[in-house]
Amino acid sequence: MDNLATAVVAAFFLVIWLLLANGNPASLVIGLPAIAGALFLVRCLAPATIRALSVRGTLGFIPYFLRESLRGGWNVARATLSPRMQLSPVFIDYRISLDNDGARVFFTNCVSLLPGTLAARLDGSDLRVHVLDDRSDPLRELEELEMRIAAIFSNRRRAVESADE
Repeated sequence: MDNLATAVVAAFFLVIWLLLANGNPASLVIGLPAIAGALFLVRCLAPATIRALSVRGTLGFIPYFLRESLRGGWNVARATLSPRMQLSPVFIDYRISLDNDGARVFFTNCVSLLPGTLAARLDGSDLRVHVLDDRSDPLRELEELEMRIAAIFSNRRRAVESADE
């Protein structure tokens, strides 16, 4: 893990600690050693994964994550509270192009953030997605999510790599 990645992870742990301690700076007497221990464990337990993560991709994902979470929550709330909203639920199959297992699992977990979608089953690279309304364009949203996750994992999708060969 390089210095920038270590600093980002340490800052993340520090923010989480301060949130849990209600911003009390006196808690850092315990918090700083705990953060140092957590950084040590991260480096020991997941060195290859952490090296593969892109700080730029991760920082770019955060606003996307927040926007899509709010949009997804609003969409579902509107659908459930509006008696006139007509839904046409359907299952679709989506082939994940990410070649990293961790990236595929992270993608699957994030699918439910998209408005009107829920990851139903992951089988290797094949994902079954429940869509609330088949008139929406979930494939475009799934592809955008996949590209953003590929940026986090410093990993181009298989389809792009195949085209380069």
